[in-house]
Amino acid sequence: MTELADRLSGVKNFHVTVKESGGGIVFLRKVVEGAADRSYGIEVAKLAGLPSDVIHRAREVLAEHEAAEQSAVTHLAKDEAKSSGPLQLTIFTPLSQRIVDRIKETDLNSISPLEALNLLHELKKQID
Repeated sequence: MTELADRLSGVKNFHVTVKESGGGIVFLRKVVEGAADRSYGIEVAKLAGLPSDVIHRAREVLAEHEAAEQSAVTHLAKDEAKSSGPLQLTIFTPLSQRIVDRIKETDLNSISPLEALNLLHELKKQID
């Protein structure tokens, strides 16, 4: 989502400043322009009182997603200089972007239910 600011003139990124200490975070209630250097969604969920097993699973899923994202970035940018900053996750990996593009190309108002099922089958094969 942070990349939208680079693509759309009316979009800007803002984030709330955070102080990390020990094992926790404190939101400093100061909004500044720019993208956050990392996501604090799991910490917010923890502060909101979600069960610890949900928090633990969210951390596992995030680690898997970060590993897949890093692998995709490394694969796509072998010849580019590596960034020294933290990796900003994108909403769509190159694979899922192809799927989004395929859906955008399809006139959903003119295809039959069978054609729609075949399209879903085709897209699911790309994911598996």
